[in-house]
Amino acid sequence: FEQSLSDFNLSQFLQVILVGLALTFDAQQIFITVFTDAYPTWHCVDHNVCTPATTDICKLPRSAWDWDGGFKGKSVISEFNLECSSSFLRSLPTSAFYMGSIVGGVFMAMIPDGFLGRKQLLFYTTLAMSLTGISIFFSTSIWSYAFLKFAIGVARSQTGPYAFNLIGERVST
Repeated sequence: FEQSLSDFNLSQFLQVILVGLALTFDAQQIFITVFTDAYPTWHCVDHNVCTPATTDICKLPRSAWDWDGGFKGKSVISEFNLECSSSFLRSLPTSAFYMGSIVGGVFMAMIPDGFLGRKQLLFYTTLAMSLTGISIFFSTSIWSYAFLKFAIGVARSQTGPYAFNLIGERVST
C-alpha cells in the first residue's frame, strides 16, 4: 500500500484539492453564524424621542430608531424582528445548527462505508448543505430558519471525517 502511494502525482493532488474544498464549504457553514446571527447596530432617527446615549431599543417606539445601513435583513435578528425577543429565540438558529450536528454525527456515522462509499456520502452531504443553504433564503419565520439550520447541521456533521479519510487515502506517510 505504501509503495503504491509513494509516487504522488498530479491526479492525486487534484483529488486532494477537490476533497479539501468540501472542508472549506463546511467551515463556511460553521462560521456564517457569526455574521447572520449577530446583533446588528442601530441608531436614533427621532432625536426628540431617543438620544445617542439610549441603550435599550425595546423601550423606544420602532419609528424612533433604525438599523445601521438602513436595511432590515442585515441579520436574523433584524430580519425576523427579534431585537426585543428572548435570548432563547435569538440563539435558536445557532443552537439548532449545533444540535443538528450532534444528531447528524450519531446517525450519519451509522451509515456504513460499503453502503454508498465515502465519496458519494461526501457528495450527498455537500449537496444537501448547498440546497438547504439556498432554501434558507426563503424562510419566512425564525422557526423555519432554525429548522433549516438544523438540517444543515445534520448534513455537515460527517463532512470532516469523510474528507479527512479520503485525503488520508491519497497521501502517503
